[in-house]
Amino acid sequence: MGATLIRVLLVEDTGLMQGALAALLAREEDIEVLVESEGNGSVLARALSYRPDVAVIDVDCREREELALGGELSAQLPECRMLLVTGSSTRECLWRVLAQHTPGLIGKDAPADRLVDGIRKVARGQRYIDRISPCGPSTRRRAR
Repeated sequence: MGATLIRVLLVEDTGLMQGALAALLAREEDIEVLVESEGNGSVLARALSYRPDVAVIDVDCREREELALGGELSAQLPECRMLLVTGSSTRECLWRVLAQHTPGLIGKDAPADRLVDGIRKVARGQRYIDRISPCGPSTRRRAR
């Protein structure tokens, strides 16, 4: 018998990232993914219908809409745990996210296996805060 299936709602509005993340997560036998890219109303309606264990939400910390969505999902679906994905590493962004008592936070520069690990930990009720360097530009490896 396999592990318990983790139902994941993926909230990402850019096509390339949405497809890449969905394909990555679909490789995992214990993860089922529903992709959502519409506005907040649609996300909430789909989440209430799908009943995910974890919502992976791409947040742009210059915008508060995604953070508000996380709060609305938590209020309407308290059993759904949030894992926020951020491309910003400013102290202000990190404090805003952490102030919401988000169960999970990971940077866009993290390796793919850490996203999967974060989903599993958050689904088990653990907190997962990935190593995100506050301030300054991120260090990225260049493709050769």
